[in-house]
Amino acid sequence: PDSTKQHLLVARKEMLLALRSMLDRAIEKMEEPGETKGRRRSKIKVQ
Repeated sequence: PDSTKQHLLVARKEMLLALRSMLDRAIEKMEEPGETKGRRRSKIKVQ
């Protein structure tokens, strides 16, 4: 039915908006000044 189709379209849009919001926040966190959180690379001598 048309009501089901409309409901699925609205739900799809909401999922995409939620994904956009999560991506925007992740980008903001990456652009924040300060130390990076994570391990730093180091050289390992190989014989």
